[in-house]
Amino acid sequence: MRKIMQRYLNLLAVSYVLCQILEGRLCRAQGLSEHDVTYIGNYVMTFEEHHHTQYSLEISEGETVRAIGIKFRLLPRNEAESRFQVVNLKDVAFDDIFRGEQSLTDAQIVQLFRLGTLPYIIDDTRKEISDFDSYPLDVQAALVDAFFHGSLRSDVTDLINDMLGSWTQVCVEYLDVIGAWNEDELSSPESQQRMVSNCDKLFTYGQSLHTSIAKYNPCSDKYKLFYPYGAEVGDNINLINDDGSSGEIFISIPFPFFDQDHDSLWVNTNGIISFLSEVSQFTPDPFPLEGRRVVAPFWGDVDTNKGGNVFWRETTESGTLAKASRHIKKYFVAEGVLKFEAIWVLIATWDDVGYYGSQNRMLRNTFQAVLITNGRHSFALFNYGDIVWTTGTASDGDSFTGLGGTPAHVGFNSGDGIVFKNVPGSRTAAIVNIEETSNINVTGRYAFRIDSAEIQDGGCNTQGSITIYPETGRMLGGEKVTLVGHCFGKSGGDMIRLKFPAKEAVTCGLTEAGSTAVCITPIFYEVGRLQYHVSTDGGASYPYVGIFTVLNIERTEPMVKRLDSSSWHTIEGGVTITWPTSIFETASLVDIRLYGYEEDAISGHFGWKRLFDLRDGVSKADGRFSFDPREPKTVNKIGAFRISAASEDDDDELTLEAIWSDVHDLIWNIRADPGMLCENWYDGAVKASAFSEDLAAPCPCTLDQARADIGRYTHSPGCRIGSRRLDNCYGKPNAIHCVRVNVPSDEGTGRECCYNAAGSIINSADSFSAGPFHSRYHGGIIPYNSAGKIPHLSHFKEDVLPWHRCCVLTDFNKSLCDRYFEVRPSHNCISYVPPTPATMFGDPHMITLDGLQYTFNGHGEFTLLSVNDGSFVLQGRMAPLESNGIATVFKAFAMKGNDTATVHVQRSDRRILDVYIRELDDNDWQMLDFEEETFWEIQGVSISRTNITDNKVSVIFDLGVSTEISAVGQAMSLLFLAKPEFKNQTAGLLGTWNDDPDDDLLTPEGNNVPANSSLRDIHYNFGMTWAISPEDSLFYYRPGQDVNANTDLTYEPMFDLPPTNDSSEAASVCGESLQCLFDYLVTGDQETAMGSRVAVETYITTVNITTEVLSCGFLSTPVNGVKNGSSYIAGSVVIFECLPGYTIRGSRERYCHGNGSWAGLPVTCEVDTPVQNEDTNKINVTMIAIGVTFGFVVIFLFGLCLSTVYSECRKLKKESSNIQEGVTLPNIDSDG
Repeated sequence: MRKIMQRYLNLLAVSYVLCQILEGRLCRAQGLSEHDVTYIGNYVMTFEEHHHTQYSLEISEGETVRAIGIKFRLLPRNEAESRFQVVNLKDVAFDDIFRGEQSLTDAQIVQLFRLGTLPYIIDDTRKEISDFDSYPLDVQAALVDAFFHGSLRSDVTDLINDMLGSWTQVCVEYLDVIGAWNEDELSSPESQQRMVSNCDKLFTYGQSLHTSIAKYNPCSDKYKLFYPYGAEVGDNINLINDDGSSGEIFISIPFPFFDQDHDSLWVNTNGIISFLSEVSQFTPDPFPLEGRRVVAPFWGDVDTNKGGNVFWRETTESGTLAKASRHIKKYFVAEGVLKFEAIWVLIATWDDVGYYGSQNRMLRNTFQAVLITNGRHSFALFNYGDIVWTTGTASDGDSFTGLGGTPAHVGFNSGDGIVFKNVPGSRTAAIVNIEETSNINVTGRYAFRIDSAEIQDGGCNTQGSITIYPETGRMLGGEKVTLVGHCFGKSGGDMIRLKFPAKEAVTCGLTEAGSTAVCITPIFYEVGRLQYHVSTDGGASYPYVGIFTVLNIERTEPMVKRLDSSSWHTIEGGVTITWPTSIFETASLVDIRLYGYEEDAISGHFGWKRLFDLRDGVSKADGRFSFDPREPKTVNKIGAFRISAASEDDDDELTLEAIWSDVHDLIWNIRADPGMLCENWYDGAVKASAFSEDLAAPCPCTLDQARADIGRYTHSPGCRIGSRRLDNCYGKPNAIHCVRVNVPSDEGTGRECCYNAAGSIINSADSFSAGPFHSRYHGGIIPYNSAGKIPHLSHFKEDVLPWHRCCVLTDFNKSLCDRYFEVRPSHNCISYVPPTPATMFGDPHMITLDGLQYTFNGHGEFTLLSVNDGSFVLQGRMAPLESNGIATVFKAFAMKGNDTATVHVQRSDRRILDVYIRELDDNDWQMLDFEEETFWEIQGVSISRTNITDNKVSVIFDLGVSTEISAVGQAMSLLFLAKPEFKNQTAGLLGTWNDDPDDDLLTPEGNNVPANSSLRDIHYNFGMTWAISPEDSLFYYRPGQDVNANTDLTYEPMFDLPPTNDSSEAASVCGESLQCLFDYLVTGDQETAMGSRVAVETYITTVNITTEVLSCGFLSTPVNGVKNGSSYIAGSVVIFECLPGYTIRGSRERYCHGNGSWAGLPVTCEVDTPVQNEDTNKINVTMIAIGVTFGFVVIFLFGLCLSTVYSECRKLKKESSNIQEGVTLPNIDSDG
């Protein structure tokens, strides 16, 4: 190529003269001499390929043009043809070139470039660079080439045009903007060579104007690993010194290091960054060290008086953050780092530094530490240039060689005298070769994660474990997971296999870097933690083992959505599905399939099968697809849509990355009458019903009980949490919330319980919004992978599908929905017994299961609760407040059920609460990452947290108990709910649960301490007796710790309240809470005291809502009658009425007594007859009796009156005859 360009050098000069003759119509390189243009053209063509025939040239995304020669564009045609004609190539017709029918010679290519392209490029470059004509010719050539190459971006030209900018910064941005100059090799070697050549010219010119203090040259391979440094990029410079530092640097972002946040640091001259104080020590001591928390890229006796400088800067500049984020994502995969985005970086560089006592000024070291954080995770990169000395003379090193004595130390030290990390070779002669080694397969660079309690190496290794990210995945599979830890570079892409239990091995692909492998998960028919195996030899052996958690379908949001899905079964036109357009990074087209699920209990067959293809090669960017739901037909009952990256190999469809819709009823395709399908199901279900409905756990009587009893019940996924709307639960229009049992019955059945707006349980006879009995437990049955036991799918087929068809799709037709609830009846809560709460909080206060309240300030680890049969143990760790040694608080809780994982929850200054789990038969602890998942199920335990900053963690054991742990202020609190079976079985600090608080302070030896004892007596005679031994401990310990390290048997707390000078302030904080007042006076911390007040209030609320509520049982609505009232618990009243033409027989109003019995008599409604009901009869009898009595009284009085009147009349008559003879009186007798 170079010979060809020399051959046509004269042709270029002639062409330039021709250009001038043509009045500058095509030549726009004004101000440049013939020599200059020739030089620039020659320089540009050095890096360009010659194309003798047409080729495609992509100008920008989505824009491709045809070209020939050296990027001479043939489109748009008009402009191309006018330029082409001016060049006047002999024996070449433009039309022939345009149609691709003629080729160019090398000479014609050079001439076409020189006259048809270069003048325009020079002129366009001049427009971008304001002082273009003032720069030396080689700089001009580099700028024109960069513009022509497309690497002269706007941010670079802005720096060039900035009078205050530096050429070092120009070169940094120029190389970094396209990723050409870094170990990621984001561009081709040819592109790197071209850009480095341009960079050299720009940097050399800059140095000719102003020589940098730093030795850093961004264009040099020597500094390829280094983040830009020096005054030109804004660095601070330590004063020339020996054993000095930068002074304390208050940083803008708290930096997590060894599980502590730090807001300041020191960049020390002796190759060390410290966080607690300056470090001037020149001879490195072996780690671990107490009192020094350090990052040591090269702790040795640096003396900048002997040469060199120490530079540092903290930055949030976007380019640096992007570069740091890219590095972290490359070197670390697990625990959410693939989503890592840096928000702060510190770059500290020891540039060309000498050593103390040096008599050889040529011996200089250059190394760099880069601290990176996103506020939660933090990392350190160590970059090494020339490392030629290890020791100063004060450390017994040789003054001429800088070797010998006590060599430099590389690593990390926590400062607790226990935890540290050494890089191999530290404090040995081998450390001089550190620039030739790496822990990430990048020679001269080390990477570490440093935010957690222990330092973790980055990158891969040839030995050790392989981990998987993400650690969780969906049952339906099709997800991309990354294997990390092993250096796969030497393994062929088809040699890496990932194998899950009962699954064929999955062939994985290598990433470009070769340090990670990418695999696609298969379809699973089980949930929980599965052990996977990895092979790097094509499946000959599987030496690598790890854990992957499969999530129930119900717990994952489907990525394929069905629009207006509730009406699909009636739509005659098209229906639509949608998907996120961000799926499948490397694919632009997708294939859409419908899969069906089949399960047959008789044959034992189960599994997914591909039903039909909706469309292949759909544009991913469309994000939606519409189709006729009626064609083609399928006989499957259940199905889901699967969208995968388009592939020509149809047989490998399930090995491709894919997303799924919800699992749903395929009635939209079957197009059968839901009522008919319901009847068919009913006929078969009645015949096949062999389940004991009573074996399933009973429902709580009230919604408050259901929400409190999280140890046995969890909210149904069809209901929104926290809402009390009547349409809160799908398909249950009168239910505001529903819960399901946490654990299946011995027969593998389950139950749902639903509640109305009044908080009362709903019975299906009152409303079809009731919760039914489930013949298949929604979570599946262990062992999985068999018909009837598949998580969600078996339950959907046997319980959800018939409910959907009998009730939802028939608009709750009474006859059909009654048939469903006949086979899947609701529960009336009549046998439910609520859990009993206990709590501990603050400066530790206890309220036992029997309600006894006392305070115990231990310093150590204690048994809080132990069940006699060994089914459950709860332990607590107490330690003094950091700010107040006279009070202790809970710092951690640990718990374990029989045959369950062990759970440890501890206070964290950075994350509020940390949760560790240890599985059975495993000595290793795993810290749960709630940023990745907010809900974890591990060996009989469920652990949930709203988000990473939530101050509450719920721990629920399948055996039916739960704990809710909170962190407020400096203390932790725990609310424990014990299941009824624990009664008369408990011991420990939470008391002997037997409804008698007087014997709650029972020691392990059986001695009863009186409940009214003093704090001192309770402390020594009861509390301290429950201190645990090392062999009984359930706790997680940091390295070097154990029970003894967390226990001080001599510790004596304050037993008397201190006086207060401001009782009004304490009252305003605590109100009437004595525990809050105690904690406020002892700790002086309002937040901790308020935490105690809240804990007490929460406990009281829990006691109230978990108080046992008796049910009197369901009362049915009489035939031809109406029932008012649907609550059947103590205190409820139910009133009956009969329809017109019917008369009530029995008690119209019935009251539920506190003993669980109904007052009154059962009610029926009968056709009107003379026969009255019981109450009417009583009234009639009474009225008759009164009437008869009244009649006798009237007759008696009437008779008495007649007798008296007659007697008096006779007397008057006699007297009258004596006085007036001849006067006739009335004849009383005759009138009578």
